[in-house]
Amino acid sequence: MLHVYRCILYIVTCLQVHSVYSHYRIMLRCKDLFDDVHEDFHRIKNILSKFQEWRRRFSESYYDAYISLCIPKLLNPLLRAQLLTWSPLEQFEWYSDVEDFSWGSEDPESNPEDSPDHHVLSAVVEKCVLPKVSGELSNAAPQQQPPPCILRRPVSDERSDHVHVAAQFNGLLNSLVSRLQKAIEDNVFIPLYAKSVLEDETSPHSQFQERQFWSAVKMLQNVLSWDGFLPEESLQELGLDKLLNRYLLLILLNARPGPDMVKKCSKIVECLPQSWFKGFDSGSSITRLSNFSKHLLQCAHTLHTADDGYVLLVSLLKKLKAMDYVETILGKYNVAEMTL
Repeated sequence: MLHVYRCILYIVTCLQVHSVYSHYRIMLRCKDLFDDVHEDFHRIKNILSKFQEWRRRFSESYYDAYISLCIPKLLNPLLRAQLLTWSPLEQFEWYSDVEDFSWGSEDPESNPEDSPDHHVLSAVVEKCVLPKVSGELSNAAPQQQPPPCILRRPVSDERSDHVHVAAQFNGLLNSLVSRLQKAIEDNVFIPLYAKSVLEDETSPHSQFQERQFWSAVKMLQNVLSWDGFLPEESLQELGLDKLLNRYLLLILLNARPGPDMVKKCSKIVECLPQSWFKGFDSGSSITRLSNFSKHLLQCAHTLHTADDGYVLLVSLLKKLKAMDYVETILGKYNVAEMTL
């Protein structure tokens, strides 16, 4: 018990002085934190095995003790020590250990379907992991990739208790949406110049606008990489309303149709999640893509004599499920769809 209290005190101290000490010094001091502690008291799998044995042998007293409510508090200091070195791409051994404890193969009589232990995994994520991730997201760069499935599984798992994690998880999503919105407002800037100034592609004005355009496309790619984690409505508002329609489309509308234009449109379509268009039966594309689809249609009319650009623009419209525009083009120029 003395070791446990000492670990808690030390971890709290580390967190409090995080802004003072460098990340390297904290990692160095935490490296040997459990050197003098037996594995049964600091390795999560060993700790949970003791409770599993209690549950198996004396199930009545185990459940009467409300152990499922105690485990998240017990594991909290150990998890916080591991989360000090947290990386968005890292998988933790403790996750499998806690999952096995919550849903491991046990005697059905000692581990019934309505067992409170089934909520241990979601409770651990709620109390230990989500607060850490929320803090990371609030300070993360917009280029940072989404967290791994380690956070999605206990939240989306049909067996888990959604009530336990709903508030924390919604807070996480709101924090992420706010961070992405701020990143767009702070980092995206596309200047508008007169067409006469941009005619010379080697001019400083043209080159600067070009760099800013592709920087905004990179931001669009990063934002839409959260598909499957953020709600579709929030993601479309961020990616389509605040980036594509507000910034990128302005550049496309003022640019001359040609290979460079087709390249830019292709990259934008490449960023869009294909899941948005699955089961899309309407002849028109997503409402938020209507202006972009119209621009592709106009460019296709302009470039209908240029085979490569024309064919590619029609294929982009097909990816956007703007089939009414595709039929318009095919009918006007008497081109068979098989040739596209």
